[in-house]
Amino acid sequence: MAGSVCAQDRATPAQDRAFNEAVAALKLGNYALALEQFAPLAESGHLAAQYNLGWMRAQGLGGPVDLVAAYQWFALVAETGQERGVQALHEVQSRMTAAQIAEGDARIGAWRAISR
Repeated sequence: MAGSVCAQDRATPAQDRAFNEAVAALKLGNYALALEQFAPLAESGHLAAQYNLGWMRAQGLGGPVDLVAAYQWFALVAETGQERGVQALHEVQSRMTAAQIAEGDARIGAWRAISR
């Protein structure tokens, strides 16, 4: 759950504060706020936010279950060698269709294209 993957080394103090606020919201059950705060961090490449956003989407916290989104974020974390990300990716993949995995791969490609 929250914070179980190490944040990237280049997180700014503002990103660290936003991440801590998102974790606090998650722990309080304010899932909408947690999603709102994790999303821009994940988009910027913050590994712990990516993991937590994937976890929330896989669980349906703050909205419906979205396995494609969970796959996207877990795959990005798994690529860094983070074991929790690898495990989460395998678990979510086991619940997905081939079409959903292909959509997740397309989202990863799109994310890479805009985040460079």
